[in-house]
Amino acid sequence: MDNPENKHLIRYKVKYIGKGGGDVILDKNPDAVYDAEEPPIFEHFDVRLSSLSNITEKVDQDILAKTQVATGHCYINIFSPAVAEALRCVVDYFPGVYLSESVIRVAEPYNIFVFFEKQLTEYRERLDKAAETDPLTCANRFASKHIAIVQEFVKKRIQAQVDAERERHARGYASFDMLWLLYKPGEDMYFDRWNINEHEPFVMTGVEFTFINETADFYKARLWNMDADFDRVGPSPWEFKVDRFAGEKKIVDLPAFPCEYLHFSGDVESESIPAIKEHLVNRGKKWYNLRREVRPYHFDGFTTTFPRKSFNDLAIVDTRPFPRHPEDRKMLIDSIAHPSSPFKICSCDKCEERIYRHAVKPKFVGYSNINPQNVEALTEHQYFLCDSIVEAFLFKAKTWRYLHVDGFQEASFDGPLFDDLVLKDSSKAYIQDLAKPYIRGIQENKPQKQLCSGLGQIHKPSKQKQPWLPSGPTIKGDGLTILLYGQPGVGKSYTAECIAQYTRRPLLSLDTSDLGPRPDRRDESIVRWFKLAEKWGAVLLIDDAEILLDFGRTELVTGFLRASSYFKGILILTSRIRAFEPVLMPYVNAQIIYPHFNDEDRTRLWGNFFRKLEADADANMTVTEEVKEYIKSEEVQALEWSGREIQSAFQVAVKLAEAKDKKDDQGRILITIDNLRPTVQTAIGLREYIVSERRRDWRPRPPLREQSYDAVEREEVRSHSEH
Repeated sequence: MDNPENKHLIRYKVKYIGKGGGDVILDKNPDAVYDAEEPPIFEHFDVRLSSLSNITEKVDQDILAKTQVATGHCYINIFSPAVAEALRCVVDYFPGVYLSESVIRVAEPYNIFVFFEKQLTEYRERLDKAAETDPLTCANRFASKHIAIVQEFVKKRIQAQVDAERERHARGYASFDMLWLLYKPGEDMYFDRWNINEHEPFVMTGVEFTFINETADFYKARLWNMDADFDRVGPSPWEFKVDRFAGEKKIVDLPAFPCEYLHFSGDVESESIPAIKEHLVNRGKKWYNLRREVRPYHFDGFTTTFPRKSFNDLAIVDTRPFPRHPEDRKMLIDSIAHPSSPFKICSCDKCEERIYRHAVKPKFVGYSNINPQNVEALTEHQYFLCDSIVEAFLFKAKTWRYLHVDGFQEASFDGPLFDDLVLKDSSKAYIQDLAKPYIRGIQENKPQKQLCSGLGQIHKPSKQKQPWLPSGPTIKGDGLTILLYGQPGVGKSYTAECIAQYTRRPLLSLDTSDLGPRPDRRDESIVRWFKLAEKWGAVLLIDDAEILLDFGRTELVTGFLRASSYFKGILILTSRIRAFEPVLMPYVNAQIIYPHFNDEDRTRLWGNFFRKLEADADANMTVTEEVKEYIKSEEVQALEWSGREIQSAFQVAVKLAEAKDKKDDQGRILITIDNLRPTVQTAIGLREYIVSERRRDWRPRPPLREQSYDAVEREEVRSHSEH
């Protein structure tokens, strides 16, 4: 029982709730007399559930008692301004209790008083010494007494269970009935949100549960971490459910557990815990910096969606054009629910000294609505809470993916890649001279914050140097369009890769499949790709442009011409000789012609592949001298392979060498003539078969694809000329 001396400071009521709605509140002590000078501190509601469909005040009390089917979730209403002010002074985060209300409702088990017991006791002790000298006008004169009464009330009802549960926590275990004690609002948690034993840092918001007959069937826990929508970073809410379980359960086996219990995990050594946190902080820095500027990164890692896939590719982080379903859009909390600041119900000097100068500040100020373009850095705790998922576009795969932040690294570019290009030195020098002004760092996309002028700068002229343009009619864009002519496999697409590497930019390659299935929307699609390429600073490659820009597709060609006219980057078009529409030539700045490979060109290309393989330490492979001589033989040279065919044959030879696993005395896998000859023999047999079939059945037919049968068609022409 509660202290009889304080009975005039506590009201006790019974609340009956009908199963169909309605409720009746009865006073347990209707004849109690309360002091006007010191009114009740709080009222306690003993909630009972009735079998009646609808309850009204007209129902007799004896009948109500007989209709009770269960006890409900009890609660208290706090009236004391001094107790309310004390809570506002010591609570830094507790979304489930509204401290700014004139009457504060706290549901059983009154956890706000359990979690902040120490702070309230210290608050009360500061007031005890001078309580007798407080003037009658001090609104806080009853604070120490009232806080003590509330604490005594809570302790009698829950303290024994709290003490027993904390003993379990010390052993690394928790019970279901007291699980709420583990989840203090505002505490850092490790949360396994996908239920795959991958825990991420979160902050606990609180738990919701309903007592029926003094037990709950489940807990619904809410928490948040730092995530991003289109252009803002802030708290992103999550939730999980814990169903009733019997006995004790390991804390680290729960969906979420406080970070302080990580040492109970069998997979983690105690001395590793600081390093784990440091890794998560550094990971958060990387995640945040990825969103500060749109630029390319190298990604070597996994997707975060299932089934997980690995990628090794250049990537760009850009959340705004990322395609997503409406239900997948990140929801950010506009403002974290902060407890109300103290109302300063008393302005006397003693209260200022003993109370208000010690008041805590809200715990998570500055965590919402962060603009990465304007906020250069976060706090260490904010970095710790940053998500692990990044929305990005992969250039080789040409796909949008959710990627794990650990896979992102600074992009590296191979400037000397031009050295391996089989093309006249004069043509290579010409291309490099054209591309030089576009090297990233010379013509750099400025971060958004540098494009904004403060009031002190808006009147000053821009000092940015503009590219020279000839006088006369207005030229819409200052981009560079290069047309590469040649048969398939002579290095046109590889030239585009060289230009991208030389200018330190990603390469975005397009073909008809990238424009979508709807012909009536393809003009919009190509314009969109041009805009993305310019935004990302990418070199845009349109391979086999004669197919994409077929003049039978009037709307598509119109969209291309409109987009290319305003494009400010490098646009590369490849086309077979005589296939490109002459009417498009005015839109081209430079043209490069690629002749057929001769034997010397092919030998050089083979040598490039050999050198790259042997320089790759991870491959641990070497090419025998026998193979280096074999590729110069008449048998191989007679095939007149294109660059693409040489690359394919070499890849097959590498795979066969790995399968046979023949090694030299240094432990390197040997690529021998036996690994290359099967591909050569197969190609010779296929060529002879096709030529013989054509001799037997010389009927008009659609032309064979040049990239696959160039050598066959040339042999066919020679055969007919001999006969």
